[in-house]
Amino acid sequence: MAAIAEAFAVREIRPRIFRARIDTLSYLSEKQIVERYRLSTEGIIYLEELIRADCEPMSDRSHTLNVRTKVGVRCLTCTKCIDSSASYAPSNTTLPCKRRFFSEVGDLHGVSRSSVCRCIQQVISAINRNLNNITFPTSLHDLAATKQKFHRVAGIPNVIGAVDGTLIPIQAPSENTQTYVCRKGYHAVNIQAVVDSSLRFTNVNAKWPGSTHDATAFDNSSLKDHLATNKPGWLLGDSGYPLREYLITPKNNPQTAQELQFNGAHSRTRICVERAFGLLKARFRCLHRSGGVLPFRPGKCMEVVVVCAKLHNLCLDLKIPFDNEEEVDIDDDPQNLYPEGNNQQCRQRLIAMF
Repeated sequence: MAAIAEAFAVREIRPRIFRARIDTLSYLSEKQIVERYRLSTEGIIYLEELIRADCEPMSDRSHTLNVRTKVGVRCLTCTKCIDSSASYAPSNTTLPCKRRFFSEVGDLHGVSRSSVCRCIQQVISAINRNLNNITFPTSLHDLAATKQKFHRVAGIPNVIGAVDGTLIPIQAPSENTQTYVCRKGYHAVNIQAVVDSSLRFTNVNAKWPGSTHDATAFDNSSLKDHLATNKPGWLLGDSGYPLREYLITPKNNPQTAQELQFNGAHSRTRICVERAFGLLKARFRCLHRSGGVLPFRPGKCMEVVVVCAKLHNLCLDLKIPFDNEEEVDIDDDPQNLYPEGNNQQCRQRLIAMF
C-alpha cells in the first residue's frame, strides 16, 4: 500500500490546456464559408440565435464552447468537405477514420475531439426541436400552389409531392444487426421522404432499418393515413410502391403510345425526389457512402438525417448556391416491382390524357 501511495504521490499532474477558440467566420470569405459549412454567414448566425437557449453554456468556467463554435463543428462534421471523398473516406472506411475526422474538425475550431462528439449531440437535438421547416401542404392555398408547380413540369394534374426512399449507411449496430443490412449488402437506415417540385422536403420519415421495403415504410406512416382520409391530391412514386387512389405509379410494361408518354411524364415529374436526395447527399457527405458511415447508434443516425434535411430546406430558403450535385450517385435503384392491384381506374384516366 505504501508503494502505491508513493507512486501516486510522485506522479506528475499535467495542467489542463485550453486552446484558443477560432472564429472561422472572422477570417474566411463568404465563398469559403459556404464551401466549408454549406451554410452562409447569414445561415450560421440564424442557427446560432435559433438554438441559443438550448446550447448557451451556463457559465464561462473551464473555457466552455460558445454557440457559434458548436454550430460550426456540427455543420462541418455533416459536410466533411475537407477532401472527404479522398482522404477521409476510402472504399473500406472504418470507424477510426471517422474519429480522425472529428479530430480534424476540432483542430479547425480549437476544441478537442471529445468536445466535438459532445456538442454534435447537443446541436442535433437543439436543431430538431427548434427548426421546423419540413411541412406538408395542407391549406387550400398551399395545395393549389404545389399542384400548379408540378403541373408545369409535364402536365400531370393534382400532384402534391414525389415520394421515394433512400439508404443512409451506418456502422453495424450492436443489436438486431441483420435488420439493418440493406439490399445493397451494407448496414443502413431507410429514409422515406416527400419532395415538392423545388426539391424541398415536405415530409421525412426516418425510423426504418435498411432491410425495410419502401412500400412497408409508406404503409406504416402517418402520411399514408392522412392521404387516405383527406384525399388532398396525389403522390408520385416509382414501381416499388403500390398503386393507390392517392399514390400514382408508372405503368408496368407499357404497350401503347399513350402509356409510354404517361410514363415519360411521370418520370420527369417524379425525378425531383431523386434530385433532392442527390443534392442532400452532395451537401452533407456524411449521408453518402463516399463519406463512410454514420458512426452512431441507429436512433441518433436517424436524427442526423432529419437535421440534414432541415438544413437542406434552410439552404433553399436562403438561396445558398451549391454546384456539386452531379458529383454524387445516390445509388438507389428501384426495388422489386409492386403488384399493381385493382386501383387502376384513376391512372387509366390520366393515361388517356396523353
